[in-house]
Amino acid sequence: ALSACAGLSYQSAAPQPRRAEALLRELVAAVLAVRPGGTAAVPGPEQRGEPGREPRRGAGTGPGPRARREELLAAAVRLFHQRGFDNVSTDQLGAAVGISGPSVYRHFDSKAELLAASLVRGRERLWHEVEGAIASADGPGAALDAGLGAYVGFALRNGDYLGAMLSETERLAPPDRRAAVDFRRDFLRTWVGLLRQVRPGDDAAAARIRVHALFALVNDGVRNRPHSARPDLGDWLLRLGRAVLGLPPEDTPAPGSPAEVS
Repeated sequence: ALSACAGLSYQSAAPQPRRAEALLRELVAAVLAVRPGGTAAVPGPEQRGEPGREPRRGAGTGPGPRARREELLAAAVRLFHQRGFDNVSTDQLGAAVGISGPSVYRHFDSKAELLAASLVRGRERLWHEVEGAIASADGPGAALDAGLGAYVGFALRNGDYLGAMLSETERLAPPDRRAAVDFRRDFLRTWVGLLRQVRPGDDAAAARIRVHALFALVNDGVRNRPHSARPDLGDWLLRLGRAVLGLPPEDTPAPGSPAEVS
């Protein structure tokens, strides 16, 4: 519930206070009313993997330059999220993938460039997964459901990227920071547009509050230990996500269905 409220802090323009307060009250009530359901159809904690933690290799079987670069990107986003950009040294980055600190500069000119590249890679994967799910759905309602499932699935597997995106974007050079902000704006616009088709009674301001609440809730959920390790987290996030978006629970009988009539 607190995460859903905190989503308001990501608004680029302050909404009308009374309307925002009324909607936040509605969101909190919706979150607290959610009950557990079945098994999540998204990857659980045991399927997430640990980016950047590759099995140890024997002598002479190390990865080539491209594979090493990918390892560094994965390790960087994990370490920057867990410790903060200023608290991670090149020696620590190198050690995470089995090389010396100075060897990092064979792949990236600076630690700042490594941060920018790791966030770009995360954005590319997020857009590919979520946009792909939305584009393949039939109609706005199905697209919103598919997007929600894809976003929760991505978050469960990429909590470090979401954390680094939120905490370290301000460390980027101005051009890289603008690119990150532009991506967030476009990503938000896609969701707001879908939600307004599904809930035509919501204006743009209300839809933005709901979508920001969704992002904050999911992003916090996958990073809030020890609760982030629970095996039913995916199902909870899907149900909570539907609640803050103002959608009926997925298992709600359709009007006139046998379950509804009985």
